[in-house]
Amino acid sequence: MSVAIKRAIDRCIQEDVLKDILLKHRMEVEDVLLTEYNEIEHINNEKSISYEEGMEKGQVQGVQDAFDVLARLKAGESRESIILSGVKSSTVDAAEEFMNRNK
Repeated sequence: MSVAIKRAIDRCIQEDVLKDILLKHRMEVEDVLLTEYNEIEHINNEKSISYEEGMEKGQVQGVQDAFDVLARLKAGESRESIILSGVKSSTVDAAEEFMNRNK
């Protein structure tokens, strides 16, 4: 990226585009452009980290939901009642499967 920025600045100078400014402040301009690039990379890294954190929180929530359903099933609440309360049927399935394996 650094080489591309230097070439672009050279070309601008050769073609008299912002020539005076670029000759006076070349290093400053290069630094700003490289910082912009790093900022984009930083944003992408933050997105990746946020995605991983979200996935982890979702998994934790899923386990908590499964244990809640398990407790409700053990207390005698029907599968249909649990599903009607807004719990996904796949969560109820997982809790029932766990109960059946651990009888």
